[in-house]
Amino acid sequence: LKRKRVDVEELLNRVGKEFGVSREEMIGGGQRQVITKARSVFCYLSSRQFGWTGGQLSQALHITPAAIHYAAVRGETFLRENRGLEERITNYLKNLTTSP
Repeated sequence: LKRKRVDVEELLNRVGKEFGVSREEMIGGGQRQVITKARSVFCYLSSRQFGWTGGQLSQALHITPAAIHYAAVRGETFLRENRGLEERITNYLKNLTTSP
């Protein structure tokens, strides 16, 4: 099977769609609860499942590497409580990263 690398934009867009927020809102540093949750899930997935570094994510989201870490911890907790969301995003990414 060939694997396609998922880029930051694809993941940002997908997570944003699940939460009903735009990519710009996630990057903009807004502190509304839904934006914070979306950003936290994005940080968790991108750092834990894709291995992106805090520095890479820091540049993409315009927040500090420490903020990335705390967001990833919040994202993990949120996904544990919302397995359906994690499954939808994971299935989408599997379909995106695997070609027939």
